[in-house]
Amino acid sequence: KPEGHKVITAGCGTSGSVAVRVAHSLSVCEVPAFYCCPANSIHGGTGAIQKGDVVILFSKGGNTQEIVNYIPICKAKGATIIGVSQNDESALAKLADIYFKVQIDQESDMFNMCASASCTAYCAVWDSIAFTIMKHNGYTKEDLLLIHSGGKVGELLVEKK
Repeated sequence: KPEGHKVITAGCGTSGSVAVRVAHSLSVCEVPAFYCCPANSIHGGTGAIQKGDVVILFSKGGNTQEIVNYIPICKAKGATIIGVSQNDESALAKLADIYFKVQIDQESDMFNMCASASCTAYCAVWDSIAFTIMKHNGYTKEDLLLIHSGGKVGELLVEKK
């Protein structure tokens, strides 16, 4: 079997939206990445996970069953799991190869329940990681223009050439 060298992200609900965004940000940095929908994962979607891949699992509480389902598959396939959560006692925190805690004290809603501020924090942290990768790899505006020629970003890059 081939060895992978890509990043796969997953999350449910708002954490799923974060996972989609993180995969996109990493791809923009030329780190091959994509989102693997938890609903499709148990119907063959995890076949994309290969030995050597990195799987980033997002779950605020860390015990979302659809996300926990990835763990034995990733371990059996030899993929590295990064678990992003804020619950040190969760299955994700305990079973991930790397536990990446992103803690916020208060969500934006009046009940302090809906993953809003926490997901904003996840995005900010992963943007920092993506932009650090860009800098570390010597990524240039020409590199960005090659893969992001559309939209306002592409327009601005062409203007500044």
